[in-house]
Amino acid sequence: ENLTWEKNKTFDAGIDFSIWNSRISGSVDYYNKKTYDLLQDVPLSRTSGFTVQSRNLGSMRNSGIEASLNVQIINSRDFSWSVFGSIATVKNEILKLAPSIDGKPIDINAGSSYRKTEEGRPFMSWFMPTWAGVNAQTGAPEWYLNGIDGEKTSDFNKAQRVFQGTAIPKYTGGFG
Repeated sequence: ENLTWEKNKTFDAGIDFSIWNSRISGSVDYYNKKTYDLLQDVPLSRTSGFTVQSRNLGSMRNSGIEASLNVQIINSRDFSWSVFGSIATVKNEILKLAPSIDGKPIDINAGSSYRKTEEGRPFMSWFMPTWAGVNAQTGAPEWYLNGIDGEKTSDFNKAQRVFQGTAIPKYTGGFG
């Protein structure tokens, strides 16, 4: 009975424009959306008969800019030709995760060897060893042992996994 829908606080502001009898038109928008009461599975004692319980505990923010432009190159009674394009940005950040029994935030990707969820990072973050190149003597692949720089190893499993980016694209767009 305590489970609810996820909730949002959204701010959007934008401007639409057209000039020269609408031969050139477009829009620019800014958005900032905070989603809270995210559903997250929280581990339970196995003595309860269940392993997890869904609860409303997390929050995340998405913000960015969306822009579009349309140009009518030819606009006559018998023929029209327009060119358009759009671009959008997104910045995603996990603000809060449910706490585990020890008080640390729960990684919803626990068990994944490449993905990890952390507060302050984007959702769908990649945590992998950092590629250091190929050993010139042996031809074996190498990764940085500490995940950043310095000593190298050819044993992928010995290299520390560090944040490498996110699966969420920074930019999207289209044209036609």
